[in-house]
Amino acid sequence: MKRHYPRGQNPYILILGVIVILSMLFTIFSQKGQDKLAVYQDSNKVETKDSKEDESKKLDVETEIYTDNEHHFSLSIPKDWEQVTKGGYPTFVHSASASSLQVQVLDYDPAVNNESQTTLSAKIADDGKTFVSFDKKTTSSYELMYQDFQNSTYDYIEEVYWDRDNIIKLVCTFNDENYEKIKPYYELILNSFAWQRANEIPADYAMYYNDQAGFEVMIPAAWTLGASGNAVVATDGDTGASETLMMTNNTSYFDSVTATDMAKILNTGQSGFMMNSYDNSKETATAKCTYIIDNVQYQETVYGYATGKAMYFVTFDYEAGTVSDEMIELCGNSFRTFGQTSENTSDTEEPQSDTASSSADTNVQNEQETSGK
Repeated sequence: MKRHYPRGQNPYILILGVIVILSMLFTIFSQKGQDKLAVYQDSNKVETKDSKEDESKKLDVETEIYTDNEHHFSLSIPKDWEQVTKGGYPTFVHSASASSLQVQVLDYDPAVNNESQTTLSAKIADDGKTFVSFDKKTTSSYELMYQDFQNSTYDYIEEVYWDRDNIIKLVCTFNDENYEKIKPYYELILNSFAWQRANEIPADYAMYYNDQAGFEVMIPAAWTLGASGNAVVATDGDTGASETLMMTNNTSYFDSVTATDMAKILNTGQSGFMMNSYDNSKETATAKCTYIIDNVQYQETVYGYATGKAMYFVTFDYEAGTVSDEMIELCGNSFRTFGQTSENTSDTEEPQSDTASSSADTNVQNEQETSGK
């Protein structure tokens, strides 16, 4: 795709301009020192697989539909798998093969967006098990595999899905000796999973979660995420457009910031600068501006959020016509905070379900250790 920024114009000059603007916001608003925002660096590219590649074998087996009406999802379960409750979760057990499938519905934890091979392998090791593989299937789902070596080897497969309200984990537990026999049944069950998400993350977008600052915001999945000084910047390599995220510790609200004040803050001497609109309430503010670089018009849209403890700024800079209003509104309005720091959000008790599911299924494992295969 042809780049749209002016000839000889380095797109990072535009990003630098954004940083200068938002740095002035910090100078005016901050009552305390600026907190440097950490960037999640562990890259996990989403891989798309041919749906026919792993298509489950046709099984001549009767199934029945398990439906969760509260969370709007369903699964097809073989009729000879008995439903019990283990660890507080519905669990379907096939005693003859010492296999089970557990369905976990958890409250949304934004840290799930940062899960990676590095983070999950560490959790598995801490639980005394052996990490096998991690596959980031989409921006809101992944597959995790690990093993437990006790009297015999047990395998675990976790299929994890989430929207911005809930996390659903489908946890498969089975004796490694039965892998080839039980695999088609698990494929049948897992491929039948259907979920009507109430608060979906669109396929072409990802949630960026900063555990230190305690906020999340949506970014285009294809954009490159990096750090520049005190800012986190997502950049489109084709157009030079950017989404910049900054935070300052401040107890003020936006209802005390007039249009004149905001225009002075945003105008750092760009040629032809004009603030075309400004809307504010106590906790939010939106400003839309234009300016000229090398005879090319650029647009800037700023979303501000105030919590009484901090102010957050989500800023989009782009050449006119290269970025859709829908994308900007979707990402800009997606911002929300989660309490204080990662100590209170990403490491809560409930989301540690990789180990929780293992311990729950260990009961099934122990009960079925002497069962026939």
